[in-house]
Amino acid sequence: MLSISSDIKNSIGSHFDEVVESKKKELKKSKSKKLKLVEEKPKRFPRPVKRFPKPEGWTPPSYRIIVKKELDEETMNRWMSTPPGWLAALTEDAEGDPTEFYDYQNEHLLDQSIFKGVDKARQTGFSYGKAGEALAKSHLKLVQTTIFISKDKEEANEKIYFAKYLYYSMPTEYQRKIVVENKQSLEFEYKNRRTRILSFAQRQPRGKGNNTDILLDEFAHMIWANEIYTAAVPVITRGSGTITVGSTPLGKGTLHYEIMNNKEGFPYYSRIQIPWWYCPILCTNVEDARKLAPFMETKERVDIFGTQKLKMIYKSMIDEEDFQQEYELHTADESYSYYPLDLIRSCAFEDEKSQILENNIDPDEIPVGFAPVKGESGLVMPDTIMNHYKDEHINWYCDTNSFHDENTIMDGIEEMTDKLLLAMQIEGFGRNLLLGMDIGRKRDSSEISILEEHDLDLYNLHIERMMIELIHIPYRIQKEAIRLLIKKLPIVKATIDGTEGSHGADIAETLTYEFPQVIESMNFTPESKARMAKNFRFRLEDRTVALLNDSKSIKQIHSIKKIVTEASNVKFGAEKSKKHHGDKFWSKALASIGGNEYDRNNIIQSGKIIGIGDSRNFASNLHNGDSIIRIADNSMTPNMQLVKSRIHKDDLLSERDAYQGEFFDAVPHKF
Repeated sequence: MLSISSDIKNSIGSHFDEVVESKKKELKKSKSKKLKLVEEKPKRFPRPVKRFPKPEGWTPPSYRIIVKKELDEETMNRWMSTPPGWLAALTEDAEGDPTEFYDYQNEHLLDQSIFKGVDKARQTGFSYGKAGEALAKSHLKLVQTTIFISKDKEEANEKIYFAKYLYYSMPTEYQRKIVVENKQSLEFEYKNRRTRILSFAQRQPRGKGNNTDILLDEFAHMIWANEIYTAAVPVITRGSGTITVGSTPLGKGTLHYEIMNNKEGFPYYSRIQIPWWYCPILCTNVEDARKLAPFMETKERVDIFGTQKLKMIYKSMIDEEDFQQEYELHTADESYSYYPLDLIRSCAFEDEKSQILENNIDPDEIPVGFAPVKGESGLVMPDTIMNHYKDEHINWYCDTNSFHDENTIMDGIEEMTDKLLLAMQIEGFGRNLLLGMDIGRKRDSSEISILEEHDLDLYNLHIERMMIELIHIPYRIQKEAIRLLIKKLPIVKATIDGTEGSHGADIAETLTYEFPQVIESMNFTPESKARMAKNFRFRLEDRTVALLNDSKSIKQIHSIKKIVTEASNVKFGAEKSKKHHGDKFWSKALASIGGNEYDRNNIIQSGKIIGIGDSRNFASNLHNGDSIIRIADNSMTPNMQLVKSRIHKDDLLSERDAYQGEFFDAVPHKF
């Protein structure tokens, strides 16, 4: 055994003991490391993670390598020169934070395309983003005009409100001088140059100089979309102007649908779709929803990804199809509707009650229905129902309301009748009113429609004057509502749904007993419904009924289908899946059928609608074996448009006796 001599110890000195201890510690560390290498690691059981099933066709997202860089002055200036960057730096939202947009809003605002198309869900911030863009461009450029065209006056005013809110949230030193400020326009001045933001309801935009951007908002819901679009395109000719067409979908027969889906016909459009699951205020997990929601059914994706508010909205909708249209970009199918959208819209008018009652007609707010458009032979008047009867001096007044509370309904209806009576007194219309009521309570709402029967020389025109919706209102209150309307208004005929065994039978029986000269009970049978549906169709084709441009009413009229049963019987009604059953339509059809008997022979003889002085055409071309009757006129005026529709062979044969054969003798026909 080796030992260390005392001499060596002494030579090492007093540090000997410290050196030995340090060596021992090093040896222990090395042994512990070797032991750790051979130790068996304990088994770990991971917590279960909830994962959504990956549907067929799903592929993982691509990944990018991001290298972070410091923000230099050049990059900052470049970002500040864009509308999103400028708004984030200089404006604030309602909470006082910098204005920030969602990724789909930024994508659209940074899009450099001249033509842009947007399919959007409701409440996704589209209008707010476009108003912000208009304000940013009005401050970033020396020459700039933005024109908003909306479907109604309220939505037009909203764009200006958004722009003003953002403007006044800016630091004062960065605000351009505002020289014009009203509900329709904002104008800013800088270095003796002016930039403008203009907002109107359904009118054709005109040339406003260089750098003009145009937004057609809710374009699918505009009555005169073709005329507005035709007038809008030339406005962007000079400078860096753009056109944006944005809307929630309506039907496949709209120009908006054509632009969004016909890429060959409109090749220069960039297109973006924004369903509800793109928006964080409607969706709880946008990242996963974008991957998975398109492969799910509506109820499933709402349950998994919808916020509590969206779930409440979904359950409160009358029909799932309405939710799909408003929030999921679903487009209604036109192929089986008995009333095509174009046919309905040809008879729609814009309400003028505020102008009549307030006496504040503004010459700068001429509705597009009266505004001239550019045609082949110069400026002509568009073929709208408002221009169709311009020589008759029709007053386009109609009031609407919806009631949920039985305690306020009577006061609300009395207020509506007072307004109608005042308008009638001022303008001298509405001496003969027709009332129609489709009754429901537990599942459907009750609908009341009031039409004016306006007598012309050889025929009469039905004009919608009032719409009332009663939601879950007790029957005793509904009876009182009808009593009030009959006592206060000059109603000459009221036709009420009194189908045997239905909810309305008792109401119709009671009121018929009280007002036998005015009220008639209508028993809904296949025959009576067919008679009402055909009468309404004929009036639409002949333009002898004028309807308010109300989206809910138009949808319900459009939902009515002509169904042939297995027993070859013909039925008219909405699809079984629809909860509303076309109640708004049936109330109008009931009111219309209660008027004077409608004879199309007089229409032909008058020359006003078809045959002599007009270019009306009852049919365009063969479709699914339909028979065609053509009524053409060689004396067409340039400002008339061909109105196309179809008449089925069985319809014509069934009505032959009613028209004593004169209708068939008046026009060439072929079966």
